[in-house]
Amino acid sequence: MLGGGEKNCNDFGECSRAVDGSAELLKWCETSTATIASNYKRKGSFLVSCDCECTSHDNVGWIVDRDVGTGKQVVQKLQVGKQSTVENIWRSSGLVSDIFSAHLYCSDIDSKSLSNSMFVTLLKESTGSDVLPYCFYPAYIVLGESGLEVRTDRSGDGYGVSLIIEDSSLAEVSAVLKAVSDVVE
Repeated sequence: MLGGGEKNCNDFGECSRAVDGSAELLKWCETSTATIASNYKRKGSFLVSCDCECTSHDNVGWIVDRDVGTGKQVVQKLQVGKQSTVENIWRSSGLVSDIFSAHLYCSDIDSKSLSNSMFVTLLKESTGSDVLPYCFYPAYIVLGESGLEVRTDRSGDGYGVSLIIEDSSLAEVSAVLKAVSDVVE
């Protein structure tokens, strides 16, 4: 079982649970903590996020979903950056809290994309300034033609396409699927 903690849900239908410290999944995270998120908007879909608990936010994760056409379970590895929720972004004052201080969003939040999101993470971008060295922008995980897709408003990451990592091994995918199979919705 996952253990690790209780399932916590918010008013937006987003739920999360910490992954047990002994779970095989953490080997693939290369961190000591991870979270599995679900959303009542799309049952059976999950965002598994590793968390380095560091200011670099170079975290990976996986989207687990069902292909709309085939119904088969699909696992996509991606850069997830800093963990967040749709609720946190809606309720934020325009600042993202970080380990040492708060930082601005890189641009205005796209309210339509945020409303349509099953999940959302925050990615760090350099500002080129010594005073405010970086800002955050959202990666919206939304329902596309064949299932969940990652979208951003940044051309530098291909509007989300380049956040997908193509090198998941069978053992890695198995660990992810085992972790989400232990989550009872």
